[in-house]
Amino acid sequence: MEIKKAKSLLFDIIDICNQLEEEILSDTCHGIYNDVSASKHIDDVISSARELMVFVNDAPWDEMDGGEDLRNDIEIIYTQLLEEYDEF
Repeated sequence: MEIKKAKSLLFDIIDICNQLEEEILSDTCHGIYNDVSASKHIDDVISSARELMVFVNDAPWDEMDGGEDLRNDIEIIYTQLLEEYDEF
């Protein structure tokens, strides 16, 4: 997997996370976005994705209309990211 594709997938996850409008998750996304934007190594992108998923799993998705669907979309993208990384 190219780093550009890995970043794109992680940015897709961040975009979905921002729809929740939850402060801690938004702050985390902002920091991770900046780190990943500057990253030159795919391992750093994967590490950031794993870190973000800790916060995704703790977020109150069930309190948002359609939140569970958005969380499922995140899981699908995250799984794709890891599978394509493992193939690399």
